[in-house]
Amino acid sequence: RARADALGEAVRQGADGSAVLLADGGGYPGVLGPLAEMLVIADGAAEAIAAVLGRSAGAIAVRDLDAAAQILGWLRESEAGRADLVIGGAGTGGATSSRATGGVRSDRSTPQFDRSGVLPARVLVDGPEELSGALDRLLAGVLVVPDLRTGLELVRADSSAAVVTADGDLLGAHWASGGAADGQSLLGLRSAAQQAAAELTEAEHAAQRAERELGRASLDQAQARQVQAQAQAALAEVDAAAA
Repeated sequence: RARADALGEAVRQGADGSAVLLADGGGYPGVLGPLAEMLVIADGAAEAIAAVLGRSAGAIAVRDLDAAAQILGWLRESEAGRADLVIGGAGTGGATSSRATGGVRSDRSTPQFDRSGVLPARVLVDGPEELSGALDRLLAGVLVVPDLRTGLELVRADSSAAVVTADGDLLGAHWASGGAADGQSLLGLRSAAQQAAAELTEAEHAAQRAERELGRASLDQAQARQVQAQAQAALAEVDAAAA
């Protein structure tokens, strides 16, 4: 539980000045929450998506353009630091968009990721409908590839292509980013937090099952002892009658 709580808190804190906007439990109009908490990313794709999103992976999601402008103005006037914001609004209606209940999917499911194939980064991420337009723009045109060799072939064939590996190496015709990581990305932390929480839930369920089974075993034992006592009493009566 301690590990799950610690990982969840790391995701909540985000990066830069975003913690200021979250400090009083969402008291700033238009703040939706940490973007990292609002995304559903295919298992194994967190580092790739984090690399594509860059600083936006640790951003705070806000309702719309007006809210973003107001928040930036408040941060500057209050000298409260800087924050990266991802701005919500109407989605594009693409294949990965979703109908919303209160702005958030009611049927969100984890996208599937095949590490051996080539997929658009956008299909590996799901989120609230109001952020679909921002996600479309942030992830546009990037392909997730199984390795750098495959990515290199794609970029050589099409200089407009941009690729990212599952490990988070980005490659384009005129730029590249990656190498050895100095720690998990925020989205990687969130993925680990979700896994830890799932493992904790399973452990709690296993403990509850064991407790129920122990209760049944104790009841069976008590009933067996009662039957044994009755049998012994009956045997004693037979012996007494025979004497």
